Amino acid sequence: MSTSSLSISAVSTTREALVTLETFLSKQLDYRHIILFSSDTAAFGAAFSLLAEPCDVFTSANAPITLFDALASEKKKALYYDLRLDGTVETRLLERTRSEQTRVFVATHNHGVHSDLKTIAAFCKAHDLLLIEDASQLLYTREKGAADIALYTLEALIPATLARGAFLATDDPEIAQKLKAYAAGGVIATKLWNYDVINKRDEQTLAPLIAHHALRATETLQTDLQQIKTIQRRYLEALSSNRLITLPKEKDLTPYPRFPIFLTPALFCPKEDIYQALIDAGVPVAVGNKPIYKTTAFQDETLSLFGAEELFKSQLLLPAHASMTENDVDHVIKTLQTVLETYGYRGCSF
Repeated sequence: MSTSSLSISAVSTTREALVTLETFLSKQLDYRHIILFSSDTAAFGAAFSLLAEPCDVFTSANAPITLFDALASEKKKALYYDLRLDGTVETRLLERTRSEQTRVFVATHNHGVHSDLKTIAAFCKAHDLLLIEDASQLLYTREKGAADIALYTLEALIPATLARGAFLATDDPEIAQKLKAYAAGGVIATKLWNYDVINKRDEQTLAPLIAHHALRATETLQTDLQQIKTIQRRYLEALSSNRLITLPKEKDLTPYPRFPIFLTPALFCPKEDIYQALIDAGVPVAVGNKPIYKTTAFQDETLSLFGAEELFKSQLLLPAHASMTENDVDHVIKTLQTVLETYGYRGCSF
């Protein structure tokens, strides 16, 4: 894959900003077609709209909430596969969980830790399923996957506090044409100045001003990704011997601004105290996604997925963004170790 940044000095019109960003992302990820969207909800909606008929979408219950918003908007039903305790797809159980109405498989990754796309792709091919790679929790894949469509956010380039942006990547020209029409609100060019409107959606393409911000950030992207890798290695080296947590394997990690750690079951009970103690000490720790069927809006008391629920109990996400200094990383490591030892004696009793 090409990793060189593109100069933006020649970008003089709003349309050129979008085209230049599409070109950069196409070369970066080695996909022929890039379709920019205003948000990941819009991008998910576009991908799900490819199948007009009612169907089941095979996905993780711990996927981002925006995925489920898009499913509801496109009137598609979610069917959940379970996860391993590191958050990756539990591929051994797919066959017994799939329904006859399943037409789409959304392969998720866990905060920079890759799921086994090769096995998933073989499963999808055997059952004629559209494979969508949800890479919204990656910055960029280490290698091109086997998905029909890959969905990314622009988090690598634009802070979420500034704007939300996302894009879909595909090699299929027919799929790309449909996705572009969705993003444009159903407006498609015909001849010269003429056009047609093929659906009744609002335009959902990325704003040109946001494309300009993203293009400026491409100049430091590779440096930023290397810095994140350095931070990941420091966490792995410093925390690998801690008996109270488990860590992802370095070979499975891609650069991502949060580093996942997993508490041992003995720390599930004081997890709330651990979380609060880290926040109080100035460590902006976060938690992973809760299984969607455990929330009020999507509640389903008939469901219980062991891996998905254990993952939510165990996972904490440490900051690992490129702007962190060595002192910042040291502070996170020392604070985490102190807090874990403080609460490690309590454990749980059932």
